[in-house]
Amino acid sequence: MTTKQMFVCCRKTIYQQLSLIIKEYNKQIDVRYFGRTSELEEAIQREEECCMLMLDTLMEKRSIFELAIKIKQNCPEINILLLISSDTTKDELVEVIEAKAVCGVLLIPFTSSQVEAYMTRICGVVNAETENPLQAKKANVRKHTF
Repeated sequence: MTTKQMFVCCRKTIYQQLSLIIKEYNKQIDVRYFGRTSELEEAIQREEECCMLMLDTLMEKRSIFELAIKIKQNCPEINILLLISSDTTKDELVEVIEAKAVCGVLLIPFTSSQVEAYMTRICGVVNAETENPLQAKKANVRKHTF
């Protein structure tokens, strides 16, 4: 099984939450964290492979929506998941969705199941615990002897 590359460009507090969720997929996904959008752009310009990019809208003073559109135009194979805060305007969100720059939007605060659902849909990875639910049920079955 090949390891897929995921880029995460977000605030450190958000990354701490995400790293706990992503840790379950460490054999399937290699995660690169970027604390600045300039570092992310450099990695993308080096044409590093990436199946998914999680992009925080509150990274820097520049428009993350414009960056998402630019990345999608230059690298259409990268699937972008926006991590948005509640103060994001509808107009900004509609613009980036209409431009088809993102494949998903996740409102902060998010749950682990929401992140896992996007990772499964976008990257095609499955958590080892949820991969075979019958095995988990089998372990919980009690055996009775009469």
